[in-house]
Amino acid sequence: LQSHGYSETQAGSMHGVLQLATAVPGLAVPLILHRLKDQRGIAGCVALMCAVSAAGFWFAPGLALIWTVIFGFGSGATMILGLTFIGLRASSAHQAAALSGMAQSIGYLLAACGPPLMGKIHDSAGDWRIPLMACALASIVMAGCGVLAGRDREITPR
Repeated sequence: LQSHGYSETQAGSMHGVLQLATAVPGLAVPLILHRLKDQRGIAGCVALMCAVSAAGFWFAPGLALIWTVIFGFGSGATMILGLTFIGLRASSAHQAAALSGMAQSIGYLLAACGPPLMGKIHDSAGDWRIPLMACALASIVMAGCGVLAGRDREITPR
């Protein structure tokens, strides 16, 4: 944000807004989920919110507050959905544990490697365009995966 004219204080405040926006889906999404037969629509929508906001940071950085709120809500909701899908799609407790272990291992690996990698790309390129494009593309992939995972079905053991 500093590269677009925001002070350190403003960037810190924006981070606080991001944290609040990430928490809001914890209140809103569970109220919606129990009313849905499947979760394809909401999974695709909240993941695309992340893609749109990443593109927004790139193309309209002056609207960073809006993109921050949209990204925070979308990323908070995708986390809730990802964890909820484990219980909704597993047909047994054993299967839920295996699915949870696999999903969280991959998720936390990406979460640990992503920020340093994006920082290194920023340092090499000198701006945030490539990291923002990568985030937008990853969010589009996440939307596709969410639509597939949101179907009303359980995983059947083989």
